[in-house]
Amino acid sequence: ENRDAAVDADKAVAVYCAEAPTDAVDHGDSYDVLLSEVGGENMIVTSMKEAGNSDQFGTNVVETTEGAIGTAAGLVVAFLAMIWWFFCCWTVFPCCRCCRVFEAKEPRETKWAIRCAVVALGALLGFGLIFSAGYAYSGFDGMVEGLDSVACSGATLVNTTMNGRESDKFIGMLPLLDTFRSLEQSLGVNAAFFTGIRASVDQTKGISDAVYLSAQTLTLLKDTLNGMPAEIKTNRHKCQFCEVLAPELESVVGILQDGVGSALDSAREEVDKQLNKEAADKLQKSIRDAAEPLKEITKNIQSTFSGIIDVDGFTDFRGHFEGEGQPETAKIPLNLFIAYAVLLSVWVLFAVVWFLLRERVDDVYQKTPHRLACCSCCFAWYLGIVMFVVVGVLGIVSWVGSSACLFLADLDVQLLEDIAPAFDLNLTPEIKDIFGQCIVPADITANPALMEILTVTEDGQKKTLSQKLQGEVKNEINQKFNDLDAKLAGDNNISTSPPVVNLIATMKNPIDMLTVVDLSLDWQSNSDYQALFTQNTLKDAFFSSVRCANGTVGPTMPQVGNTTIPGIENFVTRLATYGTRGVVRSDCADQVVCNPLRTAEEKAACEAGNNFVKLKQNILDLTSFPCSVFEDPGTGGDCDVRDMMESISASGQTTYTNDCLFSDGTLKRKVKTCTLTEFVSYVEAFEVRIQKTMGRLDKSVGQYGKSISVDMKGLVDQYLIAPLDRIVDGLTCGFLARSYQSVIDGLCYRGVVGLISMKTSWTWCGSISFLTVLAMYALWRRTIDNVNTNAGSA
Repeated sequence: ENRDAAVDADKAVAVYCAEAPTDAVDHGDSYDVLLSEVGGENMIVTSMKEAGNSDQFGTNVVETTEGAIGTAAGLVVAFLAMIWWFFCCWTVFPCCRCCRVFEAKEPRETKWAIRCAVVALGALLGFGLIFSAGYAYSGFDGMVEGLDSVACSGATLVNTTMNGRESDKFIGMLPLLDTFRSLEQSLGVNAAFFTGIRASVDQTKGISDAVYLSAQTLTLLKDTLNGMPAEIKTNRHKCQFCEVLAPELESVVGILQDGVGSALDSAREEVDKQLNKEAADKLQKSIRDAAEPLKEITKNIQSTFSGIIDVDGFTDFRGHFEGEGQPETAKIPLNLFIAYAVLLSVWVLFAVVWFLLRERVDDVYQKTPHRLACCSCCFAWYLGIVMFVVVGVLGIVSWVGSSACLFLADLDVQLLEDIAPAFDLNLTPEIKDIFGQCIVPADITANPALMEILTVTEDGQKKTLSQKLQGEVKNEINQKFNDLDAKLAGDNNISTSPPVVNLIATMKNPIDMLTVVDLSLDWQSNSDYQALFTQNTLKDAFFSSVRCANGTVGPTMPQVGNTTIPGIENFVTRLATYGTRGVVRSDCADQVVCNPLRTAEEKAACEAGNNFVKLKQNILDLTSFPCSVFEDPGTGGDCDVRDMMESISASGQTTYTNDCLFSDGTLKRKVKTCTLTEFVSYVEAFEVRIQKTMGRLDKSVGQYGKSISVDMKGLVDQYLIAPLDRIVDGLTCGFLARSYQSVIDGLCYRGVVGLISMKTSWTWCGSISFLTVLAMYALWRRTIDNVNTNAGSA
């Protein structure tokens, strides 16, 4: 049905608009004409505003129409004229001669000047009759132009609504609804697009696993460094390894987040988020909800102008006004009126000319002048009665038409709100927005996007169609793929990137070697340790780690590269010179039995040294170092990604075992603690963990990159983004306002104004007819009295 209407509308535009007027309408003058016709105030609109409900509006309308009875004044004049004629016409008959007041007793001679004036008056009245009756053609032409304009505007509105118009950036309801329908169907669970995109998401899960595994490994390392036992600080030491590694670790986290792998994962995750079963169902509902008002607009416009786009039927109707192969029946009254006015004018002219030239022949008054005058009087009366009956009917029609047109011309959102109670209208914000922006905007040249006006409700929250389809779906997906395209142009290998290489190089340094005395503390003012600094032997060995042996920091480590850091053994060996090494521990942090023969200062230094060694012992004896691992998905035991194994399937796909990932792609951390010795080995193993996870990520980028950046993106572009672009770019409503104004121009400023012009012309014609009645009656009395007195004197 819609497609048939679209074809009919296209045909109608070609037929009607070729004949429609192209000159501009003076809105100001035409509006003033309509306003004058209703007496300066649109009482219908006032009744609407004052009504609190539809019942009250009905009462107000009745009162308004009673107050507007003056619009039918022509009918009153015609009625009074018939009464007047009923009493005056009897004087024509000889039997009622007694009714002729002031009848002359003897003939009255009329001077030539007066005779000539009578002829001039008759000619003037005849011209007035012909001109006023003929001027109605101008109003009729205005009505015909209005009809042509409305036909063109209506057909154009339907055609634009159905087929679109490039100049308005509107693609048409049929293409839009087809796009909505196609988009909705493609989101069905059995649709090729939906099944294809779900298969693509499932097949590329490996990239998400790789990114997640790498990120969790880095997070585990970060949490490990941040979870160092508080006793290290309370024992006046610090983890310099942690301080140096923290910024390098953040750098690696940064390139992981900004890398191609994460971009691939983000694009895949966004597609999964937007196009999973639940999201697809919601999107389908939003599309259906958005399409409903468009269908309703299309239906209403089509039904409103269905008679116009029926070219054959409407052409027949127009033919009554414009001919086009058939009689112009609408012009018959005009033609009859002008013909009658011409005949009456000729009759009047005969009467006055005969009066001028042939009133008296051989001193005998002739009967022909008074007979011509009597007939002219009667004919003028008939014309006047008909004219004012027609004027009365047109007055009612023009008053109603002008009121309606003024309402249409003044209509805006505020007026709509004012009259809503009279029609029991429920004006939702969406209706007011559509009306205010699409039908009666402040700027008629504007071209609002319906996407910003139409709303959908999702999870109880109302949002515009633009926010839903463009903001939440299209833009989010596009942004992810655009970021991916930009990053694909760079280096795709994260495992060989400088930040990762530097991090691994730093981690080659044992963490216990870089857990050292905190030099920021005031040791020399502390009574437990100040004596130690009186002895150069001990003072020089004071800065040390919690590692037994001395160690040299790798050359690439910031701040302390190539630096030798003394161990505990170095200090204990020096301290033993002040006494005898005590009970030997399993580690090297032995205290010394101070030699009592030493000087007081040396004995104090020895005791301070033992206090210092006690700090080392406290740290070495800790069993609360963080050594967390992941949970094995199968056994629930420990799982460490350093044990992850890679294998190549028969199809050439890389697969992994012992990667600690559960079936849903998540990891579960098992919190564990350990001794310092175990902790050192645990931290050193992060070199392997990072190399394996980053290596897996690089291989996953190569394995899944094309599947996401090309194949998945191609599916999304073809079935989702492209249709959304067509909707976003083609769903405007500026054409509605321009069409609405065109209908007002044709229907009101041409059609109704033309009708008012016809009414005005026939008002003048009727008035001149009654003046003619008076003039011809006076001429008849003059001539009949002369004939009667002349006969009596004879």
